[in-house]
Amino acid sequence: MKTLILKISGIYKSIFNIFIYLLLVGLLVFLCGCGQVESDDGQVNTKPVIAKTLHMETLRDEIIYHSLLKPDEEVVVSFELGGKIARLNYNVGDVVTIGETLASLEDNQMQLNITRAEYQVETARANLELANLKLKEIEEDYQRKKYLYENGAIAKSVLESVENQLRSSQIQVEQAQTQLNTAELARQDNLLSHAKSILRSPINGVVIDKLGKEQQLIGSGQGVYLLGKIDQLKLEIDIPIAEKEQWPLGRSAEVHNRGEIRSAKVMHISPVATDITGKVKITLLVDNSSRDWLVGEMVEVRDIKPAREGFFLPPAAIMHKQTPYVFVIGDEDRVIEQPIELGLPAANQIEVFGLAEGSRVVIGGMERLLQNDQVRVIEEG
Repeated sequence: MKTLILKISGIYKSIFNIFIYLLLVGLLVFLCGCGQVESDDGQVNTKPVIAKTLHMETLRDEIIYHSLLKPDEEVVVSFELGGKIARLNYNVGDVVTIGETLASLEDNQMQLNITRAEYQVETARANLELANLKLKEIEEDYQRKKYLYENGAIAKSVLESVENQLRSSQIQVEQAQTQLNTAELARQDNLLSHAKSILRSPINGVVIDKLGKEQQLIGSGQGVYLLGKIDQLKLEIDIPIAEKEQWPLGRSAEVHNRGEIRSAKVMHISPVATDITGKVKITLLVDNSSRDWLVGEMVEVRDIKPAREGFFLPPAAIMHKQTPYVFVIGDEDRVIEQPIELGLPAANQIEVFGLAEGSRVVIGGMERLLQNDQVRVIEEG
């Protein structure tokens, strides 16, 4: 029995040793053929890639910023005197022109005051006319009495009596004139107060907000409307601080809106960064004398960079270890890791240095590649 057990144990050991041997042989074959798989005809299968043959290119980069159209200037308009708002004539979004009536205060008492002042003016004017007529009569009588006195026809006391009447009449005329002047001033004050009860637009613009309501009691200087000038519209964009020098005052930029292109000019450059991202706010003005671009519309501001000539690759083609590199297809269609230097982006590509004219660079499928892998190009990028 013991001998039988030993024989069976030996058989199992032999089987185990054979299994280990076969496993090692298979592993060795796998390692030797790593990266290369033979096809049915015995040829090594290559890895499919997309390649680009480098030639000098001229690219113009374009950066698109988005901005809301805003009024060039905002103005709060208010009544010069307090009262109850009788009527508001415009709503948010309405276009207004200089001099149009925006709102009015209740003016019943003002109208009554104007009527009273008009009556007082007419009364004072009538009194002045009567005083002038009386003065004229007395002046004529004085001239007659003076002639008679000089010719000894009347006593001096009669002439002195007429002189007293003349002075009294002159004083009455002066008083009547003063009353008329006072009445006219009162009328002008009432008319001016009534004019102040009517709120007119000081600009050509658009209603941005209604700050008051009808039947609301308001004080002098309290805002009723917020208006914005729209003959020019304002845009604001945030640019990297590194590009600040490329946006001097007066520089032009294209603004695209609803298929139309207009030129905007830089009017202000913020002296401080907008936030921790390190960007600077640039303010531009675009002409809107036709008033067909609307406040609140989203538009595109396009920054078109100067054209550059060089070698350009898509960012995905660039691999990174300690330094950037690309796979260049060499002899026998085997790839070589070629170190490169990176330039600036342009038109969704990156300028690269360290490659020669005509180099075939892998731009697709490179994530599966190793140094010296054999490839086949299935598409030229």
